[in-house]
Amino acid sequence: MPNYPTPPFPSQKQPMPGFTARMDPVPDHGEKSYRGSERLKGKRAIITGGDSGIGRAVAIAYAREGADLVLSYLDEDEDADETKRLVEQAGRKAILVSGASRIPPTAGRSSRRRSRSSVVSTFSSTTPRIRRASRASTRSATRSGN
Repeated sequence: MPNYPTPPFPSQKQPMPGFTARMDPVPDHGEKSYRGSERLKGKRAIITGGDSGIGRAVAIAYAREGADLVLSYLDEDEDADETKRLVEQAGRKAILVSGASRIPPTAGRSSRRRSRSSVVSTFSSTTPRIRRASRASTRSATRSGN
């Protein structure tokens, strides 16, 4: 049985969004403990908030289960790079999308490639207000596949 830290933990504050490396103790995302069994082999997943926290734990698990990933996050590039490294260490691909906390409703769909992404998981801790796009711009983005 691993020797996990036990409460009480030191009080700590970070501005949102927080950074994993600054936490004490550093959270366990399953880097050493989780073993996959190819349940998602050949699948693709989109994970928002995939750079740290629960999103990172899910990214590691999905990768070890065989899925390639798109990880969106706000601006925690250092955390996102580490998550990408862990995904690639599991033998899977990871694409990082910085500055994105919401996946558009058309994510995973395209007229040419239906069901390219098999799973969409959202784990962002904060969602900034985003101005709603006009109908015309939403339609043109959908048609162009963006």
